[in-house]
Amino acid sequence: MRGGRWIRGVSPFLLGVAMGIVALMAAGLLLYSGPGFLSALVVVLATQLGSMALGVVYGIRSPETDPVESLRRRWLIVLVAVTMAVLFSMAWEWFAGFGAPALGQGLGLAVLAALPLFGAGAVVGSLSLLPEGRGFTRAGPAALLGGAAGVLLTGLVLFPLLGSPAALLLLALVVASSGALLQGRSLQRLVWAQPLSGDGGHATGQEHLQAWVGGRPERSRYVLMDQGRVRGAVAPDGGPFLPVDRALIEGIDGWIESDRGRALFLGVGRLPLALHLAGARVSGGAQEGTAGIHVMEGSPGLLAGVEELIRRVGEPGLVRSAQAASESESAQVILQSVPVEETLTGSSDHLPPTSFDLVVLDTLALAPTPAAFRLPPGALSRLVSAIRPEGVLIVGPLQDGGSCGPLLDRVRQMARHVSRTSLYVAGRMSRDEDEELPVEFHGPWVRSRPEPGSRPAFVVLGGGRSTGWPDRVDGYLRVVLDAGEGSKEAEA
Repeated sequence: MRGGRWIRGVSPFLLGVAMGIVALMAAGLLLYSGPGFLSALVVVLATQLGSMALGVVYGIRSPETDPVESLRRRWLIVLVAVTMAVLFSMAWEWFAGFGAPALGQGLGLAVLAALPLFGAGAVVGSLSLLPEGRGFTRAGPAALLGGAAGVLLTGLVLFPLLGSPAALLLLALVVASSGALLQGRSLQRLVWAQPLSGDGGHATGQEHLQAWVGGRPERSRYVLMDQGRVRGAVAPDGGPFLPVDRALIEGIDGWIESDRGRALFLGVGRLPLALHLAGARVSGGAQEGTAGIHVMEGSPGLLAGVEELIRRVGEPGLVRSAQAASESESAQVILQSVPVEETLTGSSDHLPPTSFDLVVLDTLALAPTPAAFRLPPGALSRLVSAIRPEGVLIVGPLQDGGSCGPLLDRVRQMARHVSRTSLYVAGRMSRDEDEELPVEFHGPWVRSRPEPGSRPAFVVLGGGRSTGWPDRVDGYLRVVLDAGEGSKEAEA
């Protein structure tokens, strides 16, 4: 993302260069054969400046649709307007200014000056709304500097060289097209936080729920934030966004044999898996539903953000608080305000023995990063005892390598408590993905992914004959421990 920062300054600069050429050629064509040079010059300059000002006002309006798509449309307006100016200038030269009537000059003023500069102003106004347009790369200064360069370049070099206004306007079209192409490349890498609009009375928790909009639709997602940290991400349709969530959903599909069962999610980070089990995905292909999906989290505000998120992506009535839910209701996500650490270490009765078919522990509920995660003493035994004989315990995200060292030794300690343990490690090293974070959140303090140079991982533990999970799930490779070390049915 940082490598493409210069593009965001070059694009409005090229736009300014193109508009400088257009403005000078418009003045030259319209004033060449018209009487009253000074009065005509006043009209032309006032029209040019006023058109660009109106374009900026139009551009800074909050877009009703996707702001990236709105910006692309405004670039298209510029290109169409300059194309019209090229064609009009050709006709103007061919027919010798149409005899310079008032109607022809008025039409020329609109086509040559007003429309292109209005479109350019709309682009500049739209660019000023994007969070990356800061400092010297802000669109306004760059476009004005480009306009000055375009005027000087045209008057001192290009016009004496080419001599044809139509040729110069065609060059302006090429320059503007180059700026649009660079802008499109920059927009593909851009991600920014967009405020959530209130839905009736469900505005609570929105400080923990953010919409991150991407220049490409696949980069957009809802993000759960807690004290400046990313706790989880969900695609706009309620599906998974992070690789670990995609891998868990792929693996769990091969394990579930019926649509009934109780699931416990300790922490909100793996919420896409809970939504998948509840049949909440809008895009289709989900399960019929799983009864009793409990999500425990210590932050009431974060739970309110989860409730708001589920209302946006799920079916009506899908989510319930623990006080309003009944065990007889199926396919419900039941939210409980209980600290995860208290559940694992205290005298809480939220982990009764053999009561869940699936338990998922979000490690970020206990640690700021995957590298810092450590289970409290005795917590693993309590978690294992809470799953039924054919149940599964999932712990993630984890980190293999980096500052926390090899993960396999710690997993072997976990494997002593169950008959089967599988470690899933990403097949490639993690990379720096700052380009996927909005500019407002750049920095290591927001990270939820493993460190650069390490591998993301998660662990699946089961006490039954087989978890039924595949050897590869969405880029994660399965590492089965040696027989006698938690894997009585070791596989190659």
